[in-house]
Amino acid sequence: MVKVIFFIWTAILSSRNLNCSCFPISVEDDVKKSNVIFTGKIIKIDTLKITDGYIPKDAFQIHYLASIKTNKIFKGDNSRDTIYVITGDGRADCGFPFEITKDYLVYANEQSYTVIDSLEVLGSKFQSHKMNYFTTSICERTT
Repeated sequence: MVKVIFFIWTAILSSRNLNCSCFPISVEDDVKKSNVIFTGKIIKIDTLKITDGYIPKDAFQIHYLASIKTNKIFKGDNSRDTIYVITGDGRADCGFPFEITKDYLVYANEQSYTVIDSLEVLGSKFQSHKMNYFTTSICERTT
């Protein structure tokens, strides 16, 4: 019995580590692969419902859209004073834990998302729009 409990406890603890896996990458490679690198302050965080385009009833993921007032842009379009960055909720999707009013150095990549604007669960009716956003995670060099 003790062995069974030990096995279950070990499986539970190790599964937490498997939720989000990041692989090391050099600074040079991270700079090359990032579409935008900048410093800025979080001014707002909105909750989004994201889908991959296959919408069975109420199948969506929660993500966060951080509105970031830029201080300095090192790579990317220099004319933006605000950049919008999507990140996951921090579970298996490796989302970055942005906090309002804090400053960050952000490494982000452009990605296309389908954002659900409204959802009627019982009738399977929804309205959405597809748009490109910047995205980051704890696996990027964002700090």
